[in-house]
Amino acid sequence: MRVVLFVLVAILSGCIRPVVPSGPLPSAEQLLGAVTAQAQMFSSLDGEARVGVTANGRYVPTQQFLSVEKPDRFRADVLSTFGQLLVQLAVEQDMMAVHLHTTVPGRFYRDRATGENLARFIRLPIDTDQLVRLLLVDPPLIDSPQRRVQREGTGYRLTIENPPQRQDILFDQELRLSEVVYWYSAEPVLRVAYDDYSEKQQFPHRIDVEAGPQKTRMTARFSVLQLNGDIADSRFLLDPPAGMAVETFVD
Repeated sequence: MRVVLFVLVAILSGCIRPVVPSGPLPSAEQLLGAVTAQAQMFSSLDGEARVGVTANGRYVPTQQFLSVEKPDRFRADVLSTFGQLLVQLAVEQDMMAVHLHTTVPGRFYRDRATGENLARFIRLPIDTDQLVRLLLVDPPLIDSPQRRVQREGTGYRLTIENPPQRQDILFDQELRLSEVVYWYSAEPVLRVAYDDYSEKQQFPHRIDVEAGPQKTRMTARFSVLQLNGDIADSRFLLDPPAGMAVETFVD
C-alpha cells in the first residue's frame, strides 16, 4: 500500500505546473524601481563561501572568506578544499595587493587594481567596482528608453536596448532579481544569476557570474553571511611579511 501511495504522489507531483502570474504585466518603470530598491538594500557583505571557477575547461573549487564594500573595496582569503591558505587578495580604491602562498617562499605583489590585474586571480574580465556591485545585487543598468516587458516562466523579463547593447533582466514572482544578461552585437558578454534567496535577509546565497569569450564561470555559495556591517579598514589592507620583496605584475 505504501508503494502505491508513493507512486501516486510521484505521479501527481509531476503533473503540478508552476503558477504563471495572472493580471496585467508590471511596467518597465516598476521593474526598474525593483532593481533600484534591491540595489539600495546592501552596501557590504562579510562571509564565507564555497567558490568554484571554471576556466578553459578546468574546474577549481575553493573555500573563501570574502569582504566586499561599495564602491570598490574587495578582500578574498582563498583556501584549498583541504584548508590550505593559497592566496590573499585585497583591493583598496585603485590599488591591489596579493600574497601568494603557493610557492616557497611566498610572493607578494602590489600594483594598480585594473581589470586585467584582477582577472589574473579571479579569472573574470571585470573591474573591481563591477564585481562589488554584482556581488551586492546591484547590476549596472543600460541607459535607454527602449524597454519592453514580457512574462518569463513564473516571473518577468525586462529587456533594455541601446544597439549594439542589450540587457535582459529576469525577475521572480516577488520581483527579486534572478538573472541579468548583458549583450553586445547579439553576443552575451556577461551573465549573472541570483538564486537561493534568504527569506529573512532577502539576499541570494548563490551567485553565478559568467563572462568573457571563453565563458569563464564563477559560482559562489555562501554559508556564513553578514550584511551591511561595519568592516574594519584594515581588512582591505595587506602588507608583506618582514623581509619579503614587493613585486609588480609583469606581462
